[in-house]
Amino acid sequence: MAYQRLATVFLMALVLSACGGGGGGYSSGGSSGNNSGGNSSSDTTKPSITLMGESTVNLEVGETFFDPGVTAIDNVDGILSSQVTTEGTVGNSAGTYTLTYSVQDSAGNTSTVVRTVIRTESTGGNGSTDGGAGSNDEPSTIDMIEGFGGAIYNADASSYTFPSSGSESWAGFANMNFDVYPFSFAEEGTITFTAAIPAGGSDTNIYFRFERLPYPNVEPAFNLDPILISGEAELEYTVTVPAQVASNTYSSFLMYVVEQDSPVIVKNITVTDDPGGADTPSNGGGDNTTGGGSATARAINTDKWFHQTRLPNGWGWFNNEQQHYTNRMENSYVSNGSLKIVAKRESFTDQGRTKQFTSARLNSKYAFKYGRVEVRAKMPTGPGTWPAIWTLGQNITENGGYWQTQGYGTTGWPDCGEIDIIEHWGNNQNYVQSALHTPSSHGGTINYGGQYISTASTQFHVYEMDWNSERIIFSVNGVEHYRYAPVVKNSSTWPYDAEQYLLLNVAIQDNIASSFSESAMEIDYVRVYAEGADPSDPPVWADEFE
Repeated sequence: MAYQRLATVFLMALVLSACGGGGGGYSSGGSSGNNSGGNSSSDTTKPSITLMGESTVNLEVGETFFDPGVTAIDNVDGILSSQVTTEGTVGNSAGTYTLTYSVQDSAGNTSTVVRTVIRTESTGGNGSTDGGAGSNDEPSTIDMIEGFGGAIYNADASSYTFPSSGSESWAGFANMNFDVYPFSFAEEGTITFTAAIPAGGSDTNIYFRFERLPYPNVEPAFNLDPILISGEAELEYTVTVPAQVASNTYSSFLMYVVEQDSPVIVKNITVTDDPGGADTPSNGGGDNTTGGGSATARAINTDKWFHQTRLPNGWGWFNNEQQHYTNRMENSYVSNGSLKIVAKRESFTDQGRTKQFTSARLNSKYAFKYGRVEVRAKMPTGPGTWPAIWTLGQNITENGGYWQTQGYGTTGWPDCGEIDIIEHWGNNQNYVQSALHTPSSHGGTINYGGQYISTASTQFHVYEMDWNSERIIFSVNGVEHYRYAPVVKNSSTWPYDAEQYLLLNVAIQDNIASSFSESAMEIDYVRVYAEGADPSDPPVWADEFE
C-alpha cells in the first residue's frame, strides 16, 4: 500500500495528501488498478492473458464441464477480461476438445491461450464408502447428506444442488438452507469439495459449522468463516478441520447457505484425516476459546516481529483508516502452523482515542537489500477490509515504527521507498495488486499491476517479490503480473538501493460494511531469499509460524 493510496481500487480516485501508515502502505492514493483512456498506435505490447484453472482438464463422459475462464490485462488499456472471446466447445462424448481464448487491445495487439479438455469413458462407480472419515490420510467420499427440508444427497449422484429458497431459521439467519454431512474425525483433517453456480446465478456464501449429532444447536458448536462461491466456473475448495473439532469428537459437518439468490452445485465431497496436522482456517480468532485464538494459540515471535501500535499523528492512521492497531492476542496470534492477523469490530480506547475497530500491524526486525520474498497467505473478506504485505525503507522517519526506535529514522516518505508486495480490497474480492511508491510516483501511483485470484480469501496462495539492482518483479503462484524497471534510475525513480523491512497488517477503511464483524489475514510462512538464490537454497530469514 502507500502512505497515500487509492482506498478503493477501480472505484475511487481519492488521493490523500497526508503521510502516515496505510493498510499496506502510506497512501490512500495508491494505484488505480484500471488504467483506461485508450491505447496508442505506437503500442506494440500484447495483452497478458492467463488461464484460470488447469490448462488440461480431464473429465468422464457425463460429467459437467464448467469453464474457469481467463484473466486478461494490458499495459495501457488495463483489465480486458470482459473482452475475451472463446472459440470451441466441449462435447458430451469421449474425445479431446480445445478452447481458444483471445483478447485484443485498442492498438490491435492480440493474445491467445488454449485449454484442452479430455473426456473419457466412465470407469463406473464413484468409490464412495460408508460416509465416515478415513484413517491414516486415506480419503473417503461422504455417501449421504441428511437434508433438512427433505433433501437427500445420494452416493450414486454426481452432485447436489442447494435449493434456491429456504424457510429454515437458525443462529439469527433467515432464508437459509443447510445440510448435514455425518462423519467423525480421529485427527485434524480436511474436507474438499468442488462448487459452482449455474449460468445466471449470483455470488453466494457457503457457511460451515461442526456440531454433535443428533440435531443442530447441540453445544458445543464450532463455526468457520464462509467461503464465497462466485461465478459459473467449477472450483475446488478445502475446509481445514481444526484440532479442537477432532479432540471434541464432533460427529457432523454442516454446510449451509444463507440468503442465497441462486442454486449452488456442490460435488466430489471427500473427508481426510491428517495426523500430520493442518492449518486452521481463518475464523477471525473466535472459536469458543479464550484469548481470541485456538486452544493452542500463542503470541507472535517478538525476536522477529514488532507490534506497531502508536498513532503516527496522535489521533489516527492516515488514509482515514478506522482501526487501532494493538499488541493483543485477540488481533494477532499463531496457531496450527499459521499467523492470524484479525480485524475486529469493537470499541477500543488507546492513547486517549476511542475507535470502533481493532487490528494488528507487524514490522519485521529484519531488513534486507535485494532478494526474493515469498509469503503464502490467505486474504480476509468483507468490503472495507484492506490487508497488505509490503515493505518500507529501513531509514523512514515514522513515529512508532520499529526502525525509528532503533535510530534509523533519517528519511521521509516517499523518499525512503515503498514496495507493496500485495494489497487486497474486500470490495473487489478476487483482485490482488502490487505497487511501487517513489518520489516520482506516489499516492495515486502509475507503477502498479495485479491479477484476479478467484480463491484469494478461501485458499492459500504464494505472493512473491523478486528485487535486484535492475528491476522488481511481482507474481502470484509463479505467475508474473507486474515488473518495475525504470530506464532512468535515480533518487526520484529508484529509492530501492538500500535496506527495506517487511510489514503485515489489515486496515479498516471508512467504507467498511455495516455487517462486518471480524475477519483475518492468515499467513502460512514468510521467507526472504538471497539475491539470485536457487530454488533449492534455504531462505536467509524466515518465519514458518510452526
